[in-house]
Amino acid sequence: IVCTMMIVVAGISWAVVLGEVCGIISNLNSDERAFRGIMDELNYMMNDRVIPSDMRRRLRNFFLSNKLAQRRARHQRIIEAMSPGLQGEVIMELNRVWITKVSFLNSILSDAEGSSHGSYFYGFVVDVSMKMESACHAQSEVFGQMQALYIL
Repeated sequence: IVCTMMIVVAGISWAVVLGEVCGIISNLNSDERAFRGIMDELNYMMNDRVIPSDMRRRLRNFFLSNKLAQRRARHQRIIEAMSPGLQGEVIMELNRVWITKVSFLNSILSDAEGSSHGSYFYGFVVDVSMKMESACHAQSEVFGQMQALYIL
C-alpha cells in the first residue's frame, strides 16, 4: 500500500511538473503564439468559406512570408503608446537604415547635424519617419499611387 501511494504521488507530481514546464515554454514567445493564432483563424475562415485549394496555398504563403511584417505591426502599437518625444526618438532609431538609403532624406539629416537650425531639419526628418508605413503585397500584385515614396 505504501509503495502504491508513493507511485501515485510521484506520478501526480511528475504530471504537475511537466504541465508547468510546458506552460512556461508555450508562453515564451508571444509573437509566435500570435502568428499561430492568425494562421488558425485563417484556416477556420478558409474551411468555413470553402476556399479553393490553390487560393488556400497562396493565402498561407502570403501570411508565412509576412510574419515579420505582422510582428512590426504589433511593435507599432507599442510605439503609439509612448509619449510624442519618445516616439520620435524610437522611430528615428528604427527607421535610420531606411532614411539613409533615401538620398534626399539622408542629405537633410546630414545638414541637420552641421547646421545651427539643425533641430528644424531633424524635426522634419522625424515627422517624415513617423509617417512611414509598411505595407505587404502578394507576389505579382500591382501597387502604387501618385505622390508616394516606396522603399522596397
